[in-house]
Amino acid sequence: MLPYFIYQGYAAWTGLPRNIRIATGTVGCRYRTVTDAIGKEITARSGVPVEMIGTRASIENLERLESGTLELALFQPEAVARDSGDYSEIRSVGNLFIRKSL
Repeated sequence: MLPYFIYQGYAAWTGLPRNIRIATGTVGCRYRTVTDAIGKEITARSGVPVEMIGTRASIENLERLESGTLELALFQPEAVARDSGDYSEIRSVGNLFIRKSL
């Protein structure tokens, strides 16, 4: 019982959610491979379970982040530039893939 209370105290102190929902692509796509690896690393380092949520694309990922139904998602910046949504509360960590301009 003590480990349970230690975990609860740690989770409350660090602000980690009880589980993390990550937007992901379909099985076999490169985005799914990346999100699976991220999810495994999160669980390995924090003990927090990760749930993969299949989505259609970047805009849905951003909308779900904004609504609070996801904690982490990949998105393509050019999709955001074409969309009129307000994603001012969403923070970007960095680029995973670099697209060469033609």
